[in-house]
Amino acid sequence: MTKWKLNIDGDRFEQTHWHILQHNFPNYEVFWSEFIVPMTCRNELPKDHALYIHPKKNVDADLQNISMAHYTIFRCFIVAHELILLKQDASNEAIYADRLDLIYSNFGTIIDMVSNIFFFLAKLQFRFGLRKTFIDKKSYAELEGLLKNFFDSDYDSRIQDFERTKRPVYIDIYKMADFIFDVLGITPETESFNIFSQRIRSIRNAAIHNPVIGSVNEKFIPKLDKLKKYYLWGELFYNLDLNDFVDKEQMFVDDFKELSLLVNRLWDKLIPKYREISENGSFTKLLGTVYISKPCPECKGDMQYLEMTKNYFPNSYDKNKKEFVLSSSSRNLFKTAYWNCPNCKHKEIINVKETKVSE
Repeated sequence: MTKWKLNIDGDRFEQTHWHILQHNFPNYEVFWSEFIVPMTCRNELPKDHALYIHPKKNVDADLQNISMAHYTIFRCFIVAHELILLKQDASNEAIYADRLDLIYSNFGTIIDMVSNIFFFLAKLQFRFGLRKTFIDKKSYAELEGLLKNFFDSDYDSRIQDFERTKRPVYIDIYKMADFIFDVLGITPETESFNIFSQRIRSIRNAAIHNPVIGSVNEKFIPKLDKLKKYYLWGELFYNLDLNDFVDKEQMFVDDFKELSLLVNRLWDKLIPKYREISENGSFTKLLGTVYISKPCPECKGDMQYLEMTKNYFPNSYDKNKKEFVLSSSSRNLFKTAYWNCPNCKHKEIINVKETKVSE
């Protein structure tokens, strides 16, 4: 059980949508509660404070990158989920037709953000003495080996792809995805995620770097290994084999579920690795401080955090008097949080919260 709950203590987006992911990806909340919350002001400020969910001042850059990637994973899952549930009507015809691109762009971003987290985790491990080097420089002989292996196994097929798709031909010397294996090693979890992520990237790249993928009645699209066969739309009309196709809607649902489960299993291994760093005595120095002031952009003095509350009594129409009168039964309470510079009077609004109060 976690001390903090997303449906209570998360931001508005997390509170609203956490139920969508909580069964397939419960480790999102575990990681968030243990490692993301301490970077924010939740432990130090009351819940109604405007800065409550915001990061502290001077949180370490590597921690901020991990936090941002973690949150991006959540948002991309939710956006993909909403696109999958989208029902076609006249108001969303264009978006509905292009959901393959949009859904797999979000899936692809999730995979990229997972790699980002392991990249910065490896960097933290190096900073805390848990690994000898952050990035191992390859020797000339190793680079020669990469080139030879590429020439022997991939060069011809990549040239053919270049002729067809115009995508550049290059050799990967370092890849962000390698840090998953670098941190966790070769395990069933990392192997499964790697295989599935290659599938997602292949579909995403086919969708966003090429013309619209041909389909049968907007319902069936070519299987991954048949995309090249049906690259030209004419093949759909004259050389169609329905065994080469898959139900697009079912593929969306299946890939969403599989990706969320795979990331959750990966987090089973990630959390102990991150905890090993967070339990180091000097780790707390990276979490920043709650500092309720900031430099004024006008005079460079210290701006102060202030709150102002105002009552607003809305008008209602009195049918007997045939005029608008102030409502006596209810009022709106506006709480405005803002930065104020006492020197030059410069103000910056942070947020405004409206609460309806019944008398």
